[in-house]
Amino acid sequence: EQSEHPIGKAIVNNLKERLTEEDIEEIKKQFELQEFTNFNGEGISCQLKSFSGGLQKDSDVKNCTVLVGNEKLMHRHGVICNEQAQSDVTLLEEQGKTVIQVAVDQTVVMVIALEEKHLTKPEADEVCQYLRDNNFDVHMITGDHKFSALKIANKLNLKPENVLYRAYPEDKKAKVEYLQRMGRKVMFIGDGVND
Repeated sequence: EQSEHPIGKAIVNNLKERLTEEDIEEIKKQFELQEFTNFNGEGISCQLKSFSGGLQKDSDVKNCTVLVGNEKLMHRHGVICNEQAQSDVTLLEEQGKTVIQVAVDQTVVMVIALEEKHLTKPEADEVCQYLRDNNFDVHMITGDHKFSALKIANKLNLKPENVLYRAYPEDKKAKVEYLQRMGRKVMFIGDGVND
């Protein structure tokens, strides 16, 4: 629940809709958050204390590390995706979905696929067309994977060569600086997430 990222909030809200109040209370009895770390553009890591018999003193206590995020987060922490999970990730990404992996103690235990109701904001088509009509070269720099990025670019009539995908905050900054060094005047419009 500590994540401020829209994807993190969406996952938590979805779980809350699927679980009963009793389920949530049972989970709270079994786990205690010890540490929470946000990795911008990648996901989160947390250390949990697990109580097999609830919070009673006689329960078995186990510590575990939970990672929730993208492929870069998993690589950062040395998690290797098993063959089935990797196959699921590839298939879901090819469908244009955002894929989140969940790993517990270095093992991927779940793959979550997210798909937005609207591929782009309603005004995006009009804004991109206006910019092109006024001799602006429109680029898209996104943290999304290739298939999702190209699906969006196609909808917005953007040139594939003007699309940078799987970009992290430092990549976005580097692309803007590159365009400026090329003598371009750059205007960057972000959604406020990792921008």
